[in-house]
Amino acid sequence: MMPGDTEANVQSLLVATLDDPAVRVTLDAQPIVSPESPPTPQIMKEIASLTHSMWPGVPIIPTMATGFSDDRQTRNAGIPSYDVSGVWQDADENRAHGRDERVGVRAFDESVEFTYRLIKATARWHAK
Repeated sequence: MMPGDTEANVQSLLVATLDDPAVRVTLDAQPIVSPESPPTPQIMKEIASLTHSMWPGVPIIPTMATGFSDDRQTRNAGIPSYDVSGVWQDADENRAHGRDERVGVRAFDESVEFTYRLIKATARWHAK
């Protein structure tokens, strides 16, 4: 579901798309609906600065994750939440959540450092 959408709307779109009265669309669990957290100029500036300090010239491209995250709960608690990753992987070798999921040692170490620096930077905003 997209932020701001409803379970009823998604279900009606699926039913209309399938267009087969023999197919019944049901929920296996209630969706956890949460508001959107649009990226602010402040967070984008901090992410760009940090990213370029570690990997100069890398473009910053906002995307939307296609799966679940715990951000639903934090956004519902009033905490803007973003999925920011410093993990580098070969585009042709995406093994996320597979039986053979893996990340290179260097990529892992860099992602830990990136996350550490990002947490420190955002903590400074809230300390002011």
